[in-house]
Amino acid sequence: MALNDLAQFGVAIFAVGCLAYVITFVVKRFLDFQRRQEDNFNEIIKNHIHTDTEAKNKLEQSQLGLTKMIEQLIRFLERNNK
Repeated sequence: MALNDLAQFGVAIFAVGCLAYVITFVVKRFLDFQRRQEDNFNEIIKNHIHTDTEAKNKLEQSQLGLTKMIEQLIRFLERNNK
């Protein structure tokens, strides 16, 4: 093999190595971005579930209070409407 052929072969190997590095870098950055997106999405879902649970608990307490008030009103009406 001639020296010129060896030089071209070395340049080609270097180019392939650089391309592999760039592809690896891009894929790694993309996977990091995807991981951050997933973490953000999970945080949003957790916050939504927490807020929804709090709202349901408040609604349940409100309904219990309303039930007690209606029962008291019924007893009051029964006593006063002889």
